[in-house]
Amino acid sequence: MRVGVLLQKVAGEDPTALSARAIFRSATEVGAKACRIDAGTIDVGKLADVVVIDPSGAHMVNLGDEVVPALVYCAKGSDVETMIINGRVVMRDRTITTVDERAILKEVKKVGASYG
Repeated sequence: MRVGVLLQKVAGEDPTALSARAIFRSATEVGAKACRIDAGTIDVGKLADVVVIDPSGAHMVNLGDEVVPALVYCAKGSDVETMIINGRVVMRDRTITTVDERAILKEVKKVGASYG
């Protein structure tokens, strides 16, 4: 989102070209509609996709009540604490619950070593 909103501002030579709220809506509700998915908002009957962000990082300090701009301009992937996709918890406490990360990393190292 951060790259998208900044590119719009640069391309249009207008720092007000696209608000954080507009790009957030594009990434959620509008994006889901474009993909023909019944998601993007928290409503009864919609897919239960939720991301829980840890706002305690130094880069997120002093943002007050401006949650959406903080997510767009400041949040990083490493801030994701929990992720729920279609009602299924796929990350909890920053640990992926659907695959064995250690086994995958071990296999990646093995394959990488075979290439010298």
